[in-house]
Order: sequence, then structure tokens, then C-alpha cells
Amino acid sequence: MQNEATADITLFTERQRIELMGLPELISLPNLQGFAKLVGRELNQGRRFGTRPAVLLMDVAVHEPLGAPAAPSQHALALLDALGARLRSRVRGTDVVARIGEQRFGVVLQNVERANVYVIQERLEKVLGGAYELAPHPLYASLASGITKCECPRIGGSELTRAAEVALSHSLPAHARQASAPRMAVRHAG
Repeated sequence: MQNEATADITLFTERQRIELMGLPELISLPNLQGFAKLVGRELNQGRRFGTRPAVLLMDVAVHEPLGAPAAPSQHALALLDALGARLRSRVRGTDVVARIGEQRFGVVLQNVERANVYVIQERLEKVLGGAYELAPHPLYASLASGITKCECPRIGGSELTRAAEVALSHSLPAHARQASAPRMAVRHAG
């Protein structure tokens, strides 16, 4: 028999868990330029502490059970909200998560100099993709993502965001994602 506290916590949604854990809210941005400014701010903060972040961009496609793209609806938007809340709860509290437009998410992963960003990207894809039971029938989330690790101390937020976008545009099956780097030294992961 479960105690009451354990039984009650199972009823919480991902969003309520985020609030209980004290994590920052998901940031909503209208476009990629706004995200680039956010990345620039986080780069400056990282420089003060001697750390370098990575940037992950993730596009989400919502599908019906038989694979057909889902028409924009309240159920599809609910899936994207749930995916965003799940993403926020799966990264560290110091990482910044933003929803860019309707079907794209961006994450600034702080202090990842020694981390294997490929593994982080793969784990997030595994946890976030798949079926979501939010409607009378399940909807499915398919993910494409690109990640860039900051390797150059002089790179700006827009360059790092652009490099992540290039990595996203070159999304291939897992372990095969690479993108050409911009002028500055940027390592593309994914």
C-alpha cells in the first residue's frame, strides 16, 4: 500500500512537477532571432563563470496514429505543451528551455565542456518522441534535432544558434548528424 503523499504525487502533470521542483518556466519566443538573443545572454553569463554552453534545436512534427500529419488542433497543441513541459523537466535547472514559434524548441545546455552532447541529444529524443495519450486517440511526436557545442570563446549567440540550425537542417538518422561549421570553431554534435 502506498502512503498518501506518494499516491498524490502520481496525479501531478509534468507542468505541476516543474512548479514543485522550482524549475524556471518554459520561455516562449516568437522566432529564432529572439532565441539567438537569449543564447547571447547565456553565452555572456557562461563567460563570467568560465563555462561554455551547447545549443540544441528541436523541431516537432505531430502525427495521427496511422502516420498522417495531424491537423492543427487543440489536441496537437496540448501535445506540444506536454512535450515542452517534459523537456523542461528532463534538463537541469540551470539550462534554459524555450519554445520558438509553435513546433520548435531550443535548449541552452550550460556547462557542458566535458559532457558528450551527442548522448544528451539522443536521450532527449528518446524520452520526448513517441505516443502521447492526450486525446481520445493517441497522437505521436516525431523529432528532428541539431546540437552545437561552443568551442570558441569569441562566438556570438547568433552564430551559435545558426550553427545549431544548420545541424538541424542536416538531421539524419541517429549518430550521423554533422553540419559544416561557420567561420569560428564550433563543434557540431548530434
